[in-house]
Amino acid sequence: MAKKLTFNDEKRDNGPGVLQTLVVTGRSLGVAGFGWAQWAAKKTGRTGWVLLTTAVVTLVPLVFEITREAQLIEQEKIHINALLAEGKTRQEIAQMGLYSALDPNVMGPEAS
Repeated sequence: MAKKLTFNDEKRDNGPGVLQTLVVTGRSLGVAGFGWAQWAAKKTGRTGWVLLTTAVVTLVPLVFEITREAQLIEQEKIHINALLAEGKTRQEIAQMGLYSALDPNVMGPEAS
């Protein structure tokens, strides 16, 4: 039969236990480091909050604006293709205000 394990109230004199050793060591090492760790956690939290709110305030509107600009460019391309299908030239379309109909001159005007 297996021996039933019971809680023994008698204190053994085998020296400090593992738990006591860990607690004492942790206290001696942690007392000096706890103040620093607490300070670092507060600063990290504050810094994280500042970075997060700054990112939300600046990047979210930027993403919306980039998306809106991409949609506008796509609509202009569709409109330009429709005008080209009607027989208008690229210069006529550019005179209407749709300058993206013109091919970009990479070298500048003096290269022509």
